[in-house]
Amino acid sequence: MRRLFTVGCSFTHFVWPTWADIMGSTYDEYYNWGLSGLGNRAICERLAEITLTQNITKDDTVVVQWTDFHRHDIHFPKITPYWNSSWRAGGNIWSKPLEMEWVKDFWTEESYAYHSFNFMHLGNNLLDNLDCETHIANMIDINPDLEKFHPEYKTLKQDNWLMPFATFTEQENYKGVNHVQWDWDHLLKTTVRKTRKDYHPTPTLYLKWCEQEFNKPFESPFIDKIKEMDWSDVDSTNDQMFEHLDWTDFKYRVTGK
Repeated sequence: MRRLFTVGCSFTHFVWPTWADIMGSTYDEYYNWGLSGLGNRAICERLAEITLTQNITKDDTVVVQWTDFHRHDIHFPKITPYWNSSWRAGGNIWSKPLEMEWVKDFWTEESYAYHSFNFMHLGNNLLDNLDCETHIANMIDINPDLEKFHPEYKTLKQDNWLMPFATFTEQENYKGVNHVQWDWDHLLKTTVRKTRKDYHPTPTLYLKWCEQEFNKPFESPFIDKIKEMDWSDVDSTNDQMFEHLDWTDFKYRVTGK
């Protein structure tokens, strides 16, 4: 039984299929532990949960996708679950104006870069101790931040990492897509359809990344459906897209703690 376990932020689990879903469609079983907005602390802890609870065998594959350090992760089971998870995944802290006073008093780039690199190092060591195929992806190239904030951390191993998604999309001259999605309107107190520029790679770009980084073709009925679709603009409020793919992000997602 070939199982795939993935964990990361929205570059792993999103409203449209990611590299994880593409890879997962070629395995016997697939479990996506990713969550939009996760920081590296939560990614590391969810990776630890995978290794502690999933009885990983030599036939399995585990892939972790690290992210940017401008994030603050909170795990608090007593609050209303977000996406059925106790992790409060808010994404980039600068996009949360209500939290600016907290950020001003308690957050610094140097300290959160420090925390982030430590969690990445710990998570990578967890992977090294697994007796199965493992891979490391990243949203961004961390070397500029290593050089700027903690040059003494240059020993953080990166020799076997996959190409960062930001590097890949720049290489592909990707300018993003217009994404129609549901968003909460604070004045109207309801969800409304809004269009914004979205720079997450499209499924066709994720497929190209997979085939480039793993140096092999990826084939499945799910991937065939991805190829049939036009991803120049995306309307995630339209159920027809998901019905055509026979896909939903809930279908393979694992909540964990």
